Amino acid sequence: MFVVRHSSFVFTWSLMSREQSNLPPSLPTGLPSDYKTDERILAPIPGVVTKVFVKAGEQVKAGDPLLVIEAMKMRNTIRSAHALTVAAVNVKENDVVKAGQMLVEFGHD
Repeated sequence: MFVVRHSSFVFTWSLMSREQSNLPPSLPTGLPSDYKTDERILAPIPGVVTKVFVKAGEQVKAGDPLLVIEAMKMRNTIRSAHALTVAAVNVKENDVVKAGQMLVEFGHD
């Protein structure tokens, strides 16, 4: 058992094996591994959209920033994986998004 004392707080915890904890072999993330495809981008985490860099009809290159989601005071820049055309931006600045929510859709040239 580990004990940490700070000010008037006392934190205790202990380590255990996976068998002891009864956890499944791998924990589900709740988000499909293909959240970013050539057709769409889903929010990888819940948060607030603080900046939108693109609009419908714009051409983007691989690595271009599309938008920023802030969660727990950390900014996460969502970037394009490929050169594509933005078909729709489904969020605006200050929108609160859930993990898995559709953010940007891409069209075919």
